[in-house]
Amino acid sequence: MWVIFTYCIDAVNFAPILNVTSPEKRCGKSTLAALLTRLVYRPIVASNITPAALFRTIEKWIPTLIIDEDDSFIGLNDELRGIVNSGHSRDLAYTIRCVGKNHEPKQFKTWCAKVIAGIGNLPDTLADRSIIIRLRRKLPNDEIQSFRRYSADEINELISKCVRFREDSLEQIKGIKVSLPKSLHDRSADNWEPLFSIAHFAGDDWLQLANSAAIHISQTDNEFISTGVELLQDIKNIFDTKNLWGIYSHELINELLSDLEASENILKTIPIKDCCHDIDLLLGNKIEVDMQYAAFIKGYFSERWHF
Repeated sequence: MWVIFTYCIDAVNFAPILNVTSPEKRCGKSTLAALLTRLVYRPIVASNITPAALFRTIEKWIPTLIIDEDDSFIGLNDELRGIVNSGHSRDLAYTIRCVGKNHEPKQFKTWCAKVIAGIGNLPDTLADRSIIIRLRRKLPNDEIQSFRRYSADEINELISKCVRFREDSLEQIKGIKVSLPKSLHDRSADNWEPLFSIAHFAGDDWLQLANSAAIHISQTDNEFISTGVELLQDIKNIFDTKNLWGIYSHELINELLSDLEASENILKTIPIKDCCHDIDLLLGNKIEVDMQYAAFIKGYFSERWHF
């Protein structure tokens, strides 16, 4: 369904990222990315792409971008991540840059289908805009069909069917209203809406498949806790264990550092110098200042501890 979505992107309002992820190497990520490269509409493979190259590529070709994210370059580049994020909604899929000798501002489109393949989890904002396919390494008793057995003729036949579907259904998809599972939260519903629109025209079997896939994948995604929520959980544990009503910022950071698991999961993601700032943002900028230290009061956290 996601492959067909790349052919019908002109008819939908949201462009969910297809995130192909695995916990380690040799899980089939590259094989799936190679298959997608042969099947999707206007594929362009991009590794270590720069922000300027990204929005200019989208503006010129409106491709399906297949991004190899092995070295986490998207997660480490705020500008690149912002451009990818902006391309999720058709109405907001633009960025502005100054061009030419006179530095005239110009609007560039960021609207296109995107695949991001890599090891581990994407940053929260990207993951929230994604349909996540989690792969694992093949077990000794697993039986699979090799991708290599499919001939060029078979691949071309599938592409022809996708093109025919676009020709027959594109205009009808533009105006359709679909019914989505109630268990999906708002962002997840946005992600799945285009696929349900396509499934509606593919038949009842595909609607049932879309429904099952949406519920299963969304439930799996909910098992993964965001960095912000994990940070709040660790802070709650510190307050509860020590029966505190408040704590200075430097003491809180020392407590987080003393927890090996918190140090691994949180403080490697959030630099120590930014940790208090991030906590402050989670609290809505509520910091009490006493001399040279910032203090966090338990009452500020209470309403945010309902995870």
